[in-house]
Amino acid sequence: GALGPGAIAAIVVAALLATCVVLALVVVALRKFTAS
Repeated sequence: GALGPGAIAAIVVAALLATCVVLALVVVALRKFTAS
C-alpha cells in the first residue's frame, strides 16, 4: 500500500493521543457536573 510502517505508527500514536485527550475532557466535564 501507499502507507509505510512509519505512517501507520504515526496514525496509531495520533489515535491514542486523541483518545487520551477525549477521555481527559470527559473526566473534567464529569467533575464539573458532579461539583455543581
